[in-house]
Amino acid sequence: MIIPVHGLEATDIMNDIYFNPEFIQLYGAPDPIDTLETPQYKHGAAIRSIPGTDRTDMETPHGYGGPIARNISDLKDGIHAWRERQERAGHVAEFIRLHPFFDAGALDGLFDHLMVNRETVIVDMSVSREQHRAAYSKGTRHALRVAEQRLTVRDLAPNEGDILRRLHEDMLARNKAPKEAYFQVDSYRRLVVAPWSTTFLAEGDNGPVAAACFLSSGMGLCHYHLAGGNEEARQTKANYLLLETAFEHFSAQGALWMHLGGGRTAAVDDPLFRFKTKFSPLRVRFYTAGLIFDRDTYGRLGGGDGGSRFLGYRHSAPSGVGTPSP
Repeated sequence: MIIPVHGLEATDIMNDIYFNPEFIQLYGAPDPIDTLETPQYKHGAAIRSIPGTDRTDMETPHGYGGPIARNISDLKDGIHAWRERQERAGHVAEFIRLHPFFDAGALDGLFDHLMVNRETVIVDMSVSREQHRAAYSKGTRHALRVAEQRLTVRDLAPNEGDILRRLHEDMLARNKAPKEAYFQVDSYRRLVVAPWSTTFLAEGDNGPVAAACFLSSGMGLCHYHLAGGNEEARQTKANYLLLETAFEHFSAQGALWMHLGGGRTAAVDDPLFRFKTKFSPLRVRFYTAGLIFDRDTYGRLGGGDGGSRFLGYRHSAPSGVGTPSP
């Protein structure tokens, strides 16, 4: 069930940060969440109101998550119990962003929707930093030298969450990101003080230039979570230095893999994806999945109207659907 990357077991994935109730609560807010956790199975999702109706559906709050289990048998039993629970609760459906180390390709029969979303980049942290850096292109090594000459890097202090917020929102504004890409103001403060979060800050002569936040559960996996920077960040190649700092930090902690994620889109020429591929040739596929709990309501809402997009009614004007009769 797990992609065979050396040194990782199913239980390592189950204990990854995306299945941590504290993480799910942080990014589910302000909506309520539901979680199911047993020694064999974990699942968490935020409960969202469906615009124009009095109904609700569910979604992986941020990043990756959904169901995870020790083996396929436990996964089948867990999803069955989860379906029954959400049917009783009256939710319509659930959109899931599966964990990238979750081998979803053979599990189509367990979901009502399953598709490859995009390729994502992983970095082998067991390779020495010298070997890793020797594999960089001449341009990447030059960018690192520029950043090392012009910037210094330090850990962001627990009371400096607002610096991360400002730099992240600067980046979002420059990229004309939709409002859904912005987080609640308080989430940055909560993020930087979390024990599973590490944020590095790059500073120049005029102060903060860029920041990058990484997640780790200490189970062999770490993740490039979010980053941001001002206008100076591009000129000073700050993001190169922040990633290199993180590689050294988590390698020293014994991490086996860092997941850098994919691009802002699924396109192979997406600029963010191309930037990440400069640091590693290794890929894992990211899948999205879906579960339908109330098929009649899902159909009346127009669940399939979004083409291949699950919860199609969220991409078109939903029909008014009241609470169904028992």
